[in-house]
Amino acid sequence: MPSSYDYRFIRRNGEIGWWSASISTIEYKGQVAVLGTYLDITERKQADETIRQERQFLADILNALPIGVCLNDETGHYRIVNNAYCEIYDFERDIIIDQHYAAIMPPDQIEIANQHFARILAGDLGIPVERKRQRKDGSIVYIEAANALDKQPDGQKMVITVVRDITERKETEEVIHANQKLLHEIATNYPHSFITIIETDLTVSFTAGQEFTRLNRDPNVYVGLTLEKIFGENTPIVTQHYLKAFDGEEVTFELSINDQHQLYK
Repeated sequence: MPSSYDYRFIRRNGEIGWWSASISTIEYKGQVAVLGTYLDITERKQADETIRQERQFLADILNALPIGVCLNDETGHYRIVNNAYCEIYDFERDIIIDQHYAAIMPPDQIEIANQHFARILAGDLGIPVERKRQRKDGSIVYIEAANALDKQPDGQKMVITVVRDITERKETEEVIHANQKLLHEIATNYPHSFITIIETDLTVSFTAGQEFTRLNRDPNVYVGLTLEKIFGENTPIVTQHYLKAFDGEEVTFELSINDQHQLYK
């Protein structure tokens, strides 16, 4: 049975070359003999080394990125994942590679993911989406993902996904939403009042209160408005007091607007 070996050799000029040797036994003149064939594969080895270096260079770049990157084949199985992607999901690379993407998501998200993946393969990349995924320990991570579609020389489609961990942002948003809900409950049950949050850019980010009901006004109309839009000619006076409040002072002032006397704290 033939045996094949690749080995290096040194040319007379000092350059390194590669031979591929195939050795087998034959019968020659009634005796057993050894037949050796040798093929110079230096160019192939050099091409293989160039490809290896390029792949390593790409891997080094991917692993240096602070965002997660993965490559899935058209069946949905992972082919490439970078370090950040593994860290986001708390999975080792060896566990993720060759697994289907459904392996790292909650069961209630799989059907949505399947539909999204099918649209990507059809060329509908859409816009970045926010998704809920599951870490190895079962905890939930919120991610923002953007996709690209690549067609390989052999015709196979590959889906490239760039992932950013937005768990902290989502948790902050949930806390803000809960606080605003509580503030809204307080405001709507506090008589003869408005409760308003003014941002440092002097715009309204929240407002509610029983006075809106009494005046038959929608508080949401005021969200996003500047103090100038709300207070008109009284803006300089109001702005002066709010700037003092931003500096840490406890401020109380009074205004008369549309024949209504108002106390601000």
